[in-house]
Amino acid sequence: NAEYMGLKKMKYLLTREEVVIPEDIAATVKARIVTITGPKGSLKRSFKSSPVDMKLKKDEGKKVITIEMWMAKKKLKAQVKSIASCIKNMISGVTRGYKFRICLLYTSPSPRDATLSRMPSSA
Repeated sequence: NAEYMGLKKMKYLLTREEVVIPEDIAATVKARIVTITGPKGSLKRSFKSSPVDMKLKKDEGKKVITIEMWMAKKKLKAQVKSIASCIKNMISGVTRGYKFRICLLYTSPSPRDATLSRMPSSA
């Protein structure tokens, strides 16, 4: 065990992820609440439970959401990457949309013990 031997776990000084926003998408960041608006609608998500710094910057005609966390350990560093992935999925949702296919499965002779299963879409 590293802490038992007098060594401490390493902290990362700065963890940063950047998400590039396409030109046809409108994005706002205010108080760790991200709103993404596109051709298929609008999505809003709050990241207030995570201790991160979020900024919307415009660099050379590109819009970029920057997620930063200072002095993070390994698990908190994973939160930064998860938030970036969530924002990318929100962008995908307002551009391409989501499609779910549900299949009814039952193994007994009567459908009273049926369960719903989500099938992956082929699109």
